[in-house]
Amino acid sequence: NSAFIFNVDCNEEYLVRGVKDGYISDEQRIRTSTVNEANEMVLELDKDEQEVTIGTDLAPVLDIPIIYFDYDKYNIRYDASVELQKVLAVLNQYPTMEIEIRSHTDSRGNAKYNKTLSINRAQSTMQYLIDNGIAPERLTANGFGESRLVNDCFDGENCSEAEHQLNRRSEFIIVKM
Repeated sequence: NSAFIFNVDCNEEYLVRGVKDGYISDEQRIRTSTVNEANEMVLELDKDEQEVTIGTDLAPVLDIPIIYFDYDKYNIRYDASVELQKVLAVLNQYPTMEIEIRSHTDSRGNAKYNKTLSINRAQSTMQYLIDNGIAPERLTANGFGESRLVNDCFDGENCSEAEHQLNRRSEFIIVKM
């Protein structure tokens, strides 16, 4: 059990994250008001009983949603940057861990273009992690284009935008501990 006091600016949103070796991290967002008041929040860090080994995808193990991209884009969206902060926390917690970033597209567009787009997405994700302090030698980036769809939205199939978006994703596979 620990308690912390922070002085913060008014009318701002903050992300408060609790991290401890051997525990599953927890985080909460809080928006400060315009008046001078105290806010209390409780972060619960549960004992981590899941084994993380080489080949494990960090997303399901650490409850990190898949990083999504907009159609035909490879820039890091705001919602993706929030999730990438979780990946950063894990990489900082395990300084010898190396990961492979696997990026994928939906099936719209031609296969060659989608392969290039997925490579750009993987590199963009990797660059975000590097820009936030992760050593480049701990990361590899691979783009798979439309070759590994997670649903049946192949070329010519009538799928919703939400179904296509499920295929526009990045994954984080542990390659070294």
